[in-house]
Amino acid sequence: MSLGIVNIDKRQFIDPMDDCYGWKIQEYLANDMPLDLVWLFTIPVDNKSAPAPPTDQSGKPPRVPVGHWAGDRVFIVDQECGWTLEHLLTPEDITELVAQYPAATSNPLLLEFALENFEGVRLPGYRHAGTADTLFPADRVWVVRNLTERWYARADALLDPEDCCGPTLADRHGLGLGDLIWADIGGAPSARVVRDHRWGATGSMGHRLDVQPLEIIQNSADAAQWVDRSEEAKECLHEMNMELDVCEYRY
Repeated sequence: MSLGIVNIDKRQFIDPMDDCYGWKIQEYLANDMPLDLVWLFTIPVDNKSAPAPPTDQSGKPPRVPVGHWAGDRVFIVDQECGWTLEHLLTPEDITELVAQYPAATSNPLLLEFALENFEGVRLPGYRHAGTADTLFPADRVWVVRNLTERWYARADALLDPEDCCGPTLADRHGLGLGDLIWADIGGAPSARVVRDHRWGATGSMGHRLDVQPLEIIQNSADAAQWVDRSEEAKECLHEMNMELDVCEYRY
């Protein structure tokens, strides 16, 4: 595996090959992995129950439900990038991992550590059902929230309104919230695209993210403390598209 998505909090990882997204960044983009990634972080409106993931008898790792990784610390890491545990995790996290997996302490690379020790899972396998979907309605403005740094980015600022379909895209057009999460947690690839932005060298790798309607922020007691970073996010996605020709691969 050349790339993996690692959840430190749940001790899980996703191998793109398990869902046949391919081997390389261009294949992940062409096969819509960033679009599907958004459902790992999306919480249905009004605390409704998330849809159960589809099941199959393929013998592959199990799928997780929609929203299963919302609020967790997640990294996209690849073999070439070589991020080590010390680069990405706190000393407290490393101490806890070493205590939990004492036989694996000789391997400092986060991706290899995850492959050897964490549970393999798959993306929820959910696709938005359209405007009639009561769990993810298209008449709401959906946002990516960074719970660690308390900023958010609006889907309607990244896309034309007609291209939004709830938290995802209509007809695969443009770059949306799933692409922003993908770029921000290391899939652009690694930190290359986001390195010159205010996000810093590793973007939001390891930050706690979720996707919810904008009113969750607007109606909160601390609404004034949240920062709208939609324009910076749009610039980041533009650079990602220019560098990796995302739209070319997606059509």
